[in-house]
Amino acid sequence: MSLVLVALLLAAVAQAAERAPGDISPVIDCARAYVVDYQHGLSGVVYGEGAGGDLLAPIEMRELYEQPGRGVRVDGTATYGHFRQFQVSVHEQLRTGQEMIPLAFSLFSLFSGAAQPQPKLKEVMARAAAYVAEFEQRLSGIVAEEQYTQEVRYPKGMPLKYNTRRRLQSDLLLLRPVGGQDWMQFRDVFQVDDEPVRDRQERVIEIFLNPTETTLTQTAAILSESARYNIGAVERTVNTPLLTLRFLEAKNQPRFSFKRTSNETPHRMTEEAPAPPGHFRVSTEVWVVEFNERETPTLVRTRDAINHGMLRDLSSRGRFWIEPETGRVLMSEVTFDTRGARGIIAVNYQSEPLLGVYVPIEMRERYDKLRDQSVIEGFASYGKFRQFQVLVDEKLGPIKK
Repeated sequence: MSLVLVALLLAAVAQAAERAPGDISPVIDCARAYVVDYQHGLSGVVYGEGAGGDLLAPIEMRELYEQPGRGVRVDGTATYGHFRQFQVSVHEQLRTGQEMIPLAFSLFSLFSGAAQPQPKLKEVMARAAAYVAEFEQRLSGIVAEEQYTQEVRYPKGMPLKYNTRRRLQSDLLLLRPVGGQDWMQFRDVFQVDDEPVRDRQERVIEIFLNPTETTLTQTAAILSESARYNIGAVERTVNTPLLTLRFLEAKNQPRFSFKRTSNETPHRMTEEAPAPPGHFRVSTEVWVVEFNERETPTLVRTRDAINHGMLRDLSSRGRFWIEPETGRVLMSEVTFDTRGARGIIAVNYQSEPLLGVYVPIEMRERYDKLRDQSVIEGFASYGKFRQFQVLVDEKLGPIKK
């Protein structure tokens, strides 16, 4: 049965209801007769101009299906022409107009559905915590290749104090130091400005295979190595794409306040291309959730401007773009404010079918309000996700706690 016939009958009934609000049974009878005529007249005809004789052939179809409670929308447009005869024997008995009407309503009911009640913020954050826990487990031992460009800009007329541009190629690995409780990312830089890093293997072995290091010392070594090739006046180890997901871990959420916001526009920070090839936005309902760190000691800390051996608290604030039904994180944005600088880091995520989670595909960063008036910007893209494998002949000793 053609949906066009359903549309014709429903249109005839609707017009009759408008013109004759009383008894419209004569009009319905006429419509039924017309549809029967229509079926015979266009039987075996492929749509095209003039093929139906005195019958009105369809020239356009528009469709719209929505699920308001879920924010899902599907629409389409079709046009018809080039009618011609199509020879085929059809033995199927066509339904009458009386059978078409309930069928049409049942078709639309499949797509409309009942509006789902909105979840509470607490429920969405619980889903996000569960998602991040699964995310960390699935990405542990997974390596991604990172293409990372950093640039330092100075006001006109000021002398240059640092390299103004650097391009890094690295492998990025999510790991948990032996004896530690927190996940962290290790950036293994293998090329700097297209030149291979010479002592890379020796330094990696020193970090991971030295059995005399404590967990705290090893963590510091991983952070230092990951930030070794940063340029600019800001000493930083926060420029890794998965840092903000720690804020959504169940054990860390109580440290923050969360609030849903209508401010959905991401911060524009860099002049790089808007997104790497293959980037897309998911067409689904998304909640934008603001967060503010309220407990101390903070998860991120900074060196004191005078006493470099002392660490001070550095509160985090920002936003997450979260699917409320699944807890999946589609985007994150975090801001750090210190006395001498402000930093903003944004990360976009995209589905990775092999892993079953949304992985980071790009990271943007900007640091400004610096004492030397410079601005640091960075853009990183991620791909080639693969399982990390290492062959070690040396027996590893336990890390001291």
